[in-house]
Amino acid sequence: MEHQNDTRSRILTTGRRLTAQQGYTGVGLSTLLKEAGIPKGSFYHYFASKEAYGCALLSEFMTEYSHRLNASLAHPNMNARSRLLTYFEGWREKQLSPNLEDRCLVVKLSAEVADLSENMSNILQKGVSDIV
Repeated sequence: MEHQNDTRSRILTTGRRLTAQQGYTGVGLSTLLKEAGIPKGSFYHYFASKEAYGCALLSEFMTEYSHRLNASLAHPNMNARSRLLTYFEGWREKQLSPNLEDRCLVVKLSAEVADLSENMSNILQKGVSDIV
């Protein structure tokens, strides 16, 4: 089971990096799997389709983002002002990072997947709504 989680995680991590660089539609499965070092047939063991993979990629990002947001805004040792400033400073650092995968995947993909995938669009809408 751990190997399966590692492989799935490697596909998502590699995919996030490539997607940040090239966009969702710019990343072909062959490139993704080659970069991740995963045999092509294995992809469909973890994801039913590229859309299912895209949904997993966005869901993982939204979960990670939510955890970071909650850790910052609910920090017990800071006052409200410090919490907000800490959150926005972290956000600013990520958006200015030379590593594109550090930047917000929602911003990167929202326009691209809006008409491409209803499921992915719904994940983005729910994630943004939850954050707000």
